[in-house]
Amino acid sequence: MRAMTDRSFFASMMSLSHARKLAGVTALAAAACFLYQTGEEGMNRTLATEEKKPFYDETCPFAFNVGKGGHPEEALQYSFETELDVFIKEALEANADHNGKIVLAGDSNTRQIFASIACTARTLGFWKDNESYTVTVSKHSYNDARVELKDGEVFFAPSAGGVQSYAWGSGKCECDTMHGEQDWLQSCKDRKPFYLDTYTYDAPNERVPEWSKDDERFENVLLLPTDNVIFNNGLHHTRAGNTENFNELLDCMAEARTKGEDPGWPKISYFRSNQQHFDGDTGEYKEAKVKSGECAETADQSKNAFLNAELELYTGKVPMIGYDLDLGPHGRLHVGGRKIDCSHWTTPGVPDAYAK
Repeated sequence: MRAMTDRSFFASMMSLSHARKLAGVTALAAAACFLYQTGEEGMNRTLATEEKKPFYDETCPFAFNVGKGGHPEEALQYSFETELDVFIKEALEANADHNGKIVLAGDSNTRQIFASIACTARTLGFWKDNESYTVTVSKHSYNDARVELKDGEVFFAPSAGGVQSYAWGSGKCECDTMHGEQDWLQSCKDRKPFYLDTYTYDAPNERVPEWSKDDERFENVLLLPTDNVIFNNGLHHTRAGNTENFNELLDCMAEARTKGEDPGWPKISYFRSNQQHFDGDTGEYKEAKVKSGECAETADQSKNAFLNAELELYTGKVPMIGYDLDLGPHGRLHVGGRKIDCSHWTTPGVPDAYAK
């Protein structure tokens, strides 16, 4: 399958939906979409960009770093220019026949993308209701979250299927992600379906230290061909292991599908790694020589070793998302600050372009 290297996530969904109308349902279109059957309230809602209001604010339970950083007005203008609300509204309405699930599996930068999608959907009236979510909040932020739409769901599941890890406390810290029982690589080898370990909607909005299949706060959610799982290998020191695990999973799934042995797995995609703006030609943290609270204003994205490695590894192997975005000129839109965070972004802002 040809890699999607020129589109962001929701733009890809919309393009595939239009193709489906012209050529009928294809496996790719079915897997890249999840539905939203909008009601009168959603149809009549005025888009945020028309009123020049942010797509979301701190009242959304998933929103962090709202207005945080040295240049929040610039970040907000960048957010407006994405027209994310238009893309989400059109994409979900156009794909309102799959009741599908989207799972985002990645590090804290992926969390910002999840928040952008989920919070903008909330603003536009897509949530089932204001309480239809679970989020494992800690004093730092959160890992593991889900939101139920009127039709469909969106998950942030960093360790989905046991494929990736990020060294967030190794299970001992409240900031750590869930360590469930699912092993998608083994399930692939056994030609069994994929299930997602997740919290129930009745679970408290806090991390539960130990996973147990007998604990009513947890459940396994079956993933179907109409569902879409988007991975990113992260920028932590666990990246090499994550990359190896992800590659092994892709190879196993490809072999099974060649033999006609796919039991009904979801579609797997890969989202590009983040562009950092620490001091240094490429902006990567390993080159950082931080002397102030300001991030580098520019970085040469063409020299980003993470992006170049991903293009080499995955082009033609898995649908790829977000590689058309050149974020090299936008270092001012990071959080920055005394602890010099030149990885995460002020929101609303760049994560909205990623989400689009």
